[in-house]
Amino acid sequence: NKSWLIAGRTEDIPNAGDFISFESHGETVVITRQPDGAVLGFHNVCQHRGPSFVTEWKGCGAKKFTCPYHGWTYDTTGKVTSVPERIDFDPDHLRDLRAPAIKVDEWGGFLWVNISGDAVPLREWIGEDIINDLGEYHMEDMRVLDIVEWDVPVSYKAIVDGFNEVYHAIELHHVGTDWQKAARGLTMHVVNDHNYLCYVPRHQYLEQLAETWDHHKYAICHYVVFPNTVFNCNPDHIQVFNPIPIEVDRTRFLCWQLYYPGDAADADQQAANANPTEALRRALCHEWSEEDDQPGNAMEQRDGNLLEGVDPGDAGHRDSKE
Repeated sequence: NKSWLIAGRTEDIPNAGDFISFESHGETVVITRQPDGAVLGFHNVCQHRGPSFVTEWKGCGAKKFTCPYHGWTYDTTGKVTSVPERIDFDPDHLRDLRAPAIKVDEWGGFLWVNISGDAVPLREWIGEDIINDLGEYHMEDMRVLDIVEWDVPVSYKAIVDGFNEVYHAIELHHVGTDWQKAARGLTMHVVNDHNYLCYVPRHQYLEQLAETWDHHKYAICHYVVFPNTVFNCNPDHIQVFNPIPIEVDRTRFLCWQLYYPGDAADADQQAANANPTEALRRALCHEWSEEDDQPGNAMEQRDGNLLEGVDPGDAGHRDSKE
């Protein structure tokens, strides 16, 4: 409960009164943009009989929220502002009554929440090492190409573990021997006691990496923010793997694909925009040709399933933020 979780992107709520909902760990919370630009959040539980009083998953320009059960009204901070037949309620009970607040913060272009409302500051949770190193990608300047969503019958922990090793890449992603050999030179660094970062050398640039140690340019940079946020960073795009536990053996698995908006004029980026599912599948499968570090033609001949037993064509898609 003291962990920070990604709930959305900053651009999801650009203006005052904009809001989104987030569900995880059996809780539903609402995040709202305030007139001063701040973001606030609260549990979506009416303080009278307990139903959800915000009935939409997202919206724009809200001034208030009204519970559909008895008509109690809340402002965008979650405070009770109006109660029908108020005279029938003890004033002490209604004084300063509000839906329980949560902590909300923004970093890297993402909205982060702490559902318990009792946690260290976000930047402290992420840690200075990751803040500085991952911050070099300036994710706040990137755009969302697509968000692909799966409902998978596994624990979220299995998904996080799977993305934190490269042992599976040979069999599952059919990487070449050069990729395999280069990956043996990966380095891992545990930071802040609960997070870690990892650099996997890109086999085409081993000499340049040895000369400059510019890992942002010549390696795949991998960052994990406990408990369930994984950033897989390449020089021109980033995938964010975000498995959200629904039950012990059931996970809502979100895959975010981020790109730099300047890439939209490039022919390859135009192709990716036209078919975001295939672009994301290629990226997740690490399909880089041995010759030129471009998506390999071998993809058409290989059975590189994104997840065993899951058909990428059946994935659900959220609205693109192009």
